[in-house]
Amino acid sequence: MVGVAGSVLALAVGQAGLWSWVFGVPVELRGQLDAAMTISLVLFLLTLPLGLAERVLIGQDRADLLVLLGLVPGAVNLAFVLLAGMAGVSPMWLALGLPIGMVVFLLLCRRAAARSWDTAPEVFDDAGTVAGSEPPKGSAGPSMGSILSGGLPVLIASAGMVLLEQHGRFVLAAAATAEQLSEYSLALQLYMPIYSVMYMAGIVFWPRFSRSLDRGLWIRANAALTGLGLAAALGYLLLARPVSRLVSGGELQPSWMLTAAMAILLVAQSAHLTQINLLTDRSGFTWQALMSCVALACAVPLSVLGVHHGLGAAAPPMAMIAVVVTLQVLPGALVAARRTGAAVRSLGEAAAPPDAPAGLTPANPFTNTDEDTGGDAVDVTVMTRSTR
Repeated sequence: MVGVAGSVLALAVGQAGLWSWVFGVPVELRGQLDAAMTISLVLFLLTLPLGLAERVLIGQDRADLLVLLGLVPGAVNLAFVLLAGMAGVSPMWLALGLPIGMVVFLLLCRRAAARSWDTAPEVFDDAGTVAGSEPPKGSAGPSMGSILSGGLPVLIASAGMVLLEQHGRFVLAAAATAEQLSEYSLALQLYMPIYSVMYMAGIVFWPRFSRSLDRGLWIRANAALTGLGLAAALGYLLLARPVSRLVSGGELQPSWMLTAAMAILLVAQSAHLTQINLLTDRSGFTWQALMSCVALACAVPLSVLGVHHGLGAAAPPMAMIAVVVTLQVLPGALVAARRTGAAVRSLGEAAAPPDAPAGLTPANPFTNTDEDTGGDAVDVTVMTRSTR
């Protein structure tokens, strides 16, 4: 429903010529720009319902297949750009390559998820029927309001993250030179495949954290993904400029300042990947949505300010480093640490012996329910060793 409503709105905005007015393009290019922007938005909105298939594969713990399929958007984008270049179309149409690649990727995910679902072994309940095949009689299922209230934070968090990563192009198109926009776009084209691989690597932890908020796993995941980000940043720092010079025929390469900023941004975003895959319940996605929206609201003016102060193409990644670290990495780590710490305390309390030995003093009483009391609330006391 959100995808359909958004598509209708995108078509209306494109028909009204809003995009060409916002970007101030010449009259002869206005129709093409409005059409390209409208198609891009419609394709993006189509990925919202199709994205459910990717989540199904994550829940099935098939991250290996997702990593393999994750190569599809880049390959489709490259093929589209090559074909469009050979056809001599306007450069603005090249922006359609990535949205088309994402639609193809999600369609393949949907096919794989459907096949896995069809071949999954049937689980029978006590009555001899397939469990989950039909809703219980008299049950209307979840209401549309509850579905939307649960899905809205996911939508906002996902859209906020995408807009945050892509905001630099819009800012530079409006406030910088064409050369700076081209320099940034080339650097971003090399950045996104690397980050996509790291993002797919982080997805491995989603089903594991959904089963258990293991504090040790959380620490190891943060260390592993941040270490992966450091290695990727080093590779980007060393190879981005020569690769850019190679693919552009020696005509364009990112500055050292832009290259270093993109490398640092890889580390910053990798440090947040564990929290993205841990905060996946309703309240967790609410936190993610809030952090993404605030980060986007701060990144855009910071990027504009950086451009006006002479940072050029390096302004967007520098702004992103600031907002990702302060508004995503640190708050996300604090929330995740509190949740995993609470899980550790709950496990410790559940495993505590009923009779405390001598030398222990009571601390942190809480209320629990004991089956032997018929469901009545009883006080359970956690004992800690006295320091006296």
